[in-house]
Amino acid sequence: MNTTYPSSFAIHSPKKLVSDKSEFISQALSEVVNTGKYWEELMQERIFKPLGMTSAGFGNLGKPGKINQTWGHRKSWKEWNPVYSNCAEVLGPAGWIHCNIELWAKFLSLQLSKSNPILDSTLLNKLRVPPGGFYAGGWGLAEPEWAKGIILTHSGSNEIWFSNVLVATKLNSKICST
Repeated sequence: MNTTYPSSFAIHSPKKLVSDKSEFISQALSEVVNTGKYWEELMQERIFKPLGMTSAGFGNLGKPGKINQTWGHRKSWKEWNPVYSNCAEVLGPAGWIHCNIELWAKFLSLQLSKSNPILDSTLLNKLRVPPGGFYAGGWGLAEPEWAKGIILTHSGSNEIWFSNVLVATKLNSKICST
């Protein structure tokens, strides 16, 4: 994506700017042009349901005014304060999904298999091959010696929660952290 005003979520490379804006464009295209369904419906239908991710969801955990789930925190001066908040709805495809670490690992396992129930190998490989540089289909790519091949990395935040993942495809391993 080419723009003169980079987003705070952007990853800079010498040739282009890649940011969450591409997620929003993908969301709009899949909703309006391709299916007529909202992106949340598509995620439920095409990702969560086939993987058995029954407790995965969108937006905040729990209910406002009740402490029945973990809350994110925001730093205010010298202290961290619990916040029942999330990023704007338009940022949903880049920061609204929540699930437990077991389900997240199940999703990441899709990247470890040459075939999986959701994506055929042609499309899966397309998501892993950068058009130039080190960024492809939402994944940062690197090839450290210890990994014996390519690793896929992704870090993200909705300004309340932060997460980081690393998938070492040749070692059949994944690491999730929040």
